[in-house]
This record gives sequence, C-alpha cells and structure tokens, in this order.
Amino acid sequence: MRILRLFILLVSAVTLISFAGCSKESAKPKLPVYKVGLEPIEIVPLPEDSHVLPYWLQSGVSHRTLVRFSSVDGLIPVGDDVIKTIRELAKKEDFNGITALTTPAAQVAYTSENMVYVANRLGIVDEVVWVVPHLNSLSQADLDDFINYVSKDNPTHKVAYSALKLKDNIAEGMIFGIPVRIVSLQDLPKIEKPVLFDLDISYFHALYVNEKETGILTLASGLVNNLKEKGISTDMLTVSPSSSGVAPTFRFLAYYMKDLFHDPSMTDKTPPKLWKERAEAWKVSQKSVREGIPVFKSILKSFPDDAASHYDLAALYFETGDAVACKAELDKAYAIDNGYLYGYAYFSARAAKNGLQIKPELFARVPGQ
Repeated sequence: MRILRLFILLVSAVTLISFAGCSKESAKPKLPVYKVGLEPIEIVPLPEDSHVLPYWLQSGVSHRTLVRFSSVDGLIPVGDDVIKTIRELAKKEDFNGITALTTPAAQVAYTSENMVYVANRLGIVDEVVWVVPHLNSLSQADLDDFINYVSKDNPTHKVAYSALKLKDNIAEGMIFGIPVRIVSLQDLPKIEKPVLFDLDISYFHALYVNEKETGILTLASGLVNNLKEKGISTDMLTVSPSSSGVAPTFRFLAYYMKDLFHDPSMTDKTPPKLWKERAEAWKVSQKSVREGIPVFKSILKSFPDDAASHYDLAALYFETGDAVACKAELDKAYAIDNGYLYGYAYFSARAAKNGLQIKPELFARVPGQ
C-alpha cells in the first residue's frame, strides 16, 4: 500500500478516535498538551498542506492562536460564498474533513494561499503568529522587503501589510481583519496558552541555500532546539510535506520532523545513518551532479525503499539529460510514496521552461493513473 494512502487512513483513524463527537464541543475529550521541542509528540504528517484546514475542522478546535511556520501567509481573502460552502460541508453528519474538502470540486473553495483566512472566518483561528523563514531578527528593511515580496502577486496585500508596525523585532497589526504577528524563529514570543502549531515544509525550502551555508540537518535540528527555549505548548501539531511551489525534493523533511518531534533528544545525538548519508550526498551533488549519482546509488543499495533518495537520483539524471533514467527513478519514488506525484508536473514544467532535450510530455502521465 502506498504511503500516502496509509497516511490518509492513519489520519482518519486518529481523527475518529481522538475527536469523536466533534460537533458537540462539550462532548469532546480534552486533548493532552505538550511542550514543543521538550516532550515527545506523536504526529502523523498530513499528506499535503491542503489537508490542514479539514483536519482542524474535523477536530472541532475553535478560537485558537495559530503559530504557523511557512513561507506562505494563507491570508488572501475569499468571498462569503466560499465560507458558506465550507460551513455547509462541515455541518453534514457524515462529514469527513480529510476527504470532504480535498475533492476536486471542494478544493476550488480554498487553497494554501487562503486557508488561514478561511480558518479565521470559520472561528477556528482568532490570531496568527507567523514565523517566517528568516535567519535573523526582523529589521525595518527586512519588513519593507517582505511587504514588497508578498505584494508582488497580490497587490491588495500592499495596503494591508503596510499597516504593520515593527516593535522589538516583531511586526504586528491587523491583516484583513485578523490580528497577526510576524516574527523570525529566534524572536518567537512566549505564549501562555496552548496553540495550534502548523509546520509547512515550505518554511525550510525558503531558508535552504546549500549544504555549505545552510545544512539541511542543521535547519531541522535548529528549529527543534530553538523551540526548546520558547515554552510553546500545543495540543495539536500538524506537519505538511507538500504544498504549492515547494520542490518535491524537500518532501522528506516532514518525516524527519515527525521523528524529531517524537524524540527531541535526537538533536543531541548523532543523526541516523540514512540522514547523514543523504546530507553528504546533497553536498557532493551540489559540487558535481555526475559525482552525486553513484553516491545516491550507494545509499539505495542500503535503503532501497527510501523514496526521497530515488527522487533525488531522478533529479540528478534530469540534470544530465538522461530522461529514461530520470523517469525510472521518479516512478520508483512514486510507487513508494505517491506524494511524489508532484514530481511529474515539476519535471515537466522544468523541461518546458528550460527548452531541454527532455520532452515535457514524458512526465505528463503517471503509471496507473
């Protein structure tokens, strides 16, 4: 059984067991609260970020502070008709959030770009602490650059974000009617009550430069180590491996973070063998694509079911122009974890954009689809 389908079953089972009777707030059992980065937290990575909103809905949480690690704000406003559609779906007795809001028909109602706004309108989120991918404290120049960035594709953001005021390295204000604080990880404020904690792997994608400047394992363990000092507690933590605009090569980080949240002491130990070898393979590949190929082949001899390494090897073959080998490795990654479905569109788009010898249509169809 493919991993994505297993995750959906697991998430559905956890949701049904833990949040039975979510339509009756008083009937729900109180969820245990954990200190993030200090106590073991069991999580099932949601297959993609589009599943976070339905997961919250089915869980029945309301009026919460959202601490969101992401490169996407999720605050683009939507019309009343969208909110009405989602409310009506959620009221149904047979509502299953994981599937009801992720069908092609329902997905037109919300996206990664507006899910936080929708959550606010639905009464799930009252305020947002958005931890942006920035390695240092925010300066006014950083905030100005940031406003220009988020406004590039959404001009309505310009006025909304320009109202933010920077104080003690935290940008604070109202964005489309929602209280928002924007902050870097090191300046994350102490929050006394349990929060909704959401980590989107786009956060790491935006931070990462290369293994020399921003080692991938350093970024992952650094987040956990920083959280140990922040006193953030949660009764609901979600991690999403895939989202719009994130290269599939970063998907594996969701599962690394699952392990790190389960055992925060891992940051004080030698990383697992696979983690170390993959990080070293990235370093070699960034110096020489052709030298990276045998390194990943070696990893796959020891870990043949590591979908991430199959995908990375496919990416290296793509760079060399070996379309057949690229497609073969991508198919293997997809067979193990069909979240790598995004890889077909990703390589197809790159081939079309770059005018490479590899034909985009090679990746247009997925085996068994």
